[in-house]
Amino acid sequence: MKSKWTVYIGILLSVLAIIVAVTTPEVRYGLGLETNPSPKNAEIKEVPAPKDAEIKEVPVIVRTESSAPLAGVNVEFTSQRGIAATAVTESNGYVMVKIPSTRDLQITLRKEGFETISEIVDLKGGSVVTKTYILKKKTS
Repeated sequence: MKSKWTVYIGILLSVLAIIVAVTTPEVRYGLGLETNPSPKNAEIKEVPAPKDAEIKEVPVIVRTESSAPLAGVNVEFTSQRGIAATAVTESNGYVMVKIPSTRDLQITLRKEGFETISEIVDLKGGSVVTKTYILKKKTS
């Protein structure tokens, strides 16, 4: 005959298993309760990296000629390996992308009504410094 503590422990373990199943996205996906196993990661655009590549953070600040932060600038990062990422500056003119280190990384900035800027940056040297760009308005 089982003791009452064995029954209590069994009930407790069953309740804990149900809680884990309901709150863990991967378990919910496995049970068919969710279509995306990791909804938080689904929004992140990952840049594929070779196994030996070091990942660098490339911060960019974009300002107007009057030094005001410029939001909504499309910033394209393209490496010599063909690895690319695109990001848009926030209200403070800042954007950062994580990309595999490469010798030459082309950074291109585009915004309607402003001149396009393109620059090649070498990521192989030491640490990456925040790049600040000034976009000039197009003259008609």
